[in-house]
Amino acid sequence: MKPLAILRDSLREAWDSKILLVMLVLSAIFLALVASIGYSPASPDAVLQAYRNDLSNGIVYANRGKIFFPSQSLAGYQVTDVETVRAASNPADGEYRFTVVVTQAVPDGFEKQVAAWHEDGSGTYAQLTNRGMMQPGEVALGETKMTDEMVRAYFSGTLDLYRQLPLTDFARLPDPGPNSRAYQITAGPSAEPKEWPVSYSIMFGAWDSGKSVRPLGQILYQIQDTVINTVAGMMIIMLGVIVTSFFIPNMLRKGGIDLMLAKPINRVTLLLFKFLGGTFFVLILASVVVGGVWVITGVRAGVWTPHFLLVIPLLTFAFAMLYSLSALMAVLTRSSITCILVTLAFAGLLWVVGKVMFFADLTRLGTELQAEMTHTVAEIPTWVKVTEGLNGSLPRWHDIDVLSGKIVADSLMSEKQRNGDQDLFKRKYPSWGGTIGVTLAWM
Repeated sequence: MKPLAILRDSLREAWDSKILLVMLVLSAIFLALVASIGYSPASPDAVLQAYRNDLSNGIVYANRGKIFFPSQSLAGYQVTDVETVRAASNPADGEYRFTVVVTQAVPDGFEKQVAAWHEDGSGTYAQLTNRGMMQPGEVALGETKMTDEMVRAYFSGTLDLYRQLPLTDFARLPDPGPNSRAYQITAGPSAEPKEWPVSYSIMFGAWDSGKSVRPLGQILYQIQDTVINTVAGMMIIMLGVIVTSFFIPNMLRKGGIDLMLAKPINRVTLLLFKFLGGTFFVLILASVVVGGVWVITGVRAGVWTPHFLLVIPLLTFAFAMLYSLSALMAVLTRSSITCILVTLAFAGLLWVVGKVMFFADLTRLGTELQAEMTHTVAEIPTWVKVTEGLNGSLPRWHDIDVLSGKIVADSLMSEKQRNGDQDLFKRKYPSWGGTIGVTLAWM
């Protein structure tokens, strides 16, 4: 018996049980749903109104956008008189002039927001208290008085941060009221055309986002990240564990294993190729789902990101990590039920550790940023260190998920969007060598 025949036998076993067919049908339904999503470039007015919402979201940025924390609403914003200075077939390539009206929500609220933007921890512009990624923030003005040049830098920085629009002209207008300011701004074209916000529809136009617009890269990231974490990460891998749990026990049944060992093949090769057969089953499903999403989003959105295809071997590797435990249980107990229960229980443990690790990452990041702003040594909580130690000693399920998300984010979003929406500034990613090496050692 040739070893490749064992691979064919594993796939034939899955096909005969109709499980592979059912999984392919479910994958096709999911791909049809992804294909039903349409994208249309948003109008300049919709993009600038979204920028107004960004400014009014209650988030205070410090050190020119490198650090942020929640706060009470300091100022309200209105964007009016939007006009096109230079038109373009793609709105992202145009230039636009508009007016921003700022209304103080609290005394000196706008001044505090601008001062916080410039504050680098020295206290020159503002004193920040209760800093932390998960804590409310308070802002007190420093000694430096706000100037129009500081306001220009604030609008230029936030336009670049939120919308990747370079500010090309700026002027202060007469104050519309005692607690209001007005500024005329000209901005464009977009520094990142693929990040120009779009409106989107689902089910071939049955539902439309209307005035709600989001950068195309963020939408595609959410779709593809859903594929990684939900469709592929949970459905394919978990169902793969259940389906493949029968492969090795069935092979080891009395009579079946005797017939196979009668052929010129040793036990190690037999077990190895049966293991590879189960892994190949998941590789096929991951290729269909991930590859299908890649082709569909490329055709529908015009964004082709080959790096996304690296998710296929990563998902297969994550499954092989669990399947190695299932294979061990199969050899020790010859029971498919035991394989399923032990493997799913271990997967549940890794999932819990991963969720706790997520909050540990946020806590460490917030603590380190706070220490940076106050020029002190970061005091990392004990539970964070314990969680990091546990995650480091177990198979790196969480790290594989984080690295997969990073691949997708890097290929779809600009650096500024990753800093604001996913990287949370200076996020320390796990190493590829440690992630692969520790997991291989467990396998």
